[in-house]
Amino acid sequence: MNEQWESLKLKDVFTFHNGKKIKPNGDGEIKAFGSNGIIGFAEKSLFDSGIVIGRVGAYCGALFMPKEPFWASDNTIVVKSKEGFSLAFMNYYMSLLNLNWYAGGSAQPLLTHGWLKPIEIKIPSLLTQQKIANILSAYDDLIEKPQFGISHIVTH
Repeated sequence: MNEQWESLKLKDVFTFHNGKKIKPNGDGEIKAFGSNGIIGFAEKSLFDSGIVIGRVGAYCGALFMPKEPFWASDNTIVVKSKEGFSLAFMNYYMSLLNLNWYAGGSAQPLLTHGWLKPIEIKIPSLLTQQKIANILSAYDDLIEKPQFGISHIVTH
């Protein structure tokens, strides 16, 4: 049986949030993310979950989904999935959208909520989203934690 994927816009799937400026040399145990990954630490988190999107510069459109509560800098947009949508699935799906292509700005690339919200996508049912995300996540886990170290491969 072929499932119909529903046509939606990103604004139908996500709530959009801005990151906030972080103090230089911040103390704390909460990871702070910028457009290109971890940029420091904060004392408290801004978000419990979400997808961090690089908003400006060379990493404009880059995506990262932290696995624990986090701080996001003012160079990012954070999207959180609305009810009925799998954040993990949407992270994989969004990685295929080449968000940098939607950037504006003359001196350096810039993404805004206004440019992201109307992007049209097709989404399967929540159950299918979860199945797809579980399969892709299992492969990610295998890549991150191989069963054998390089020494096993070389010596055997």
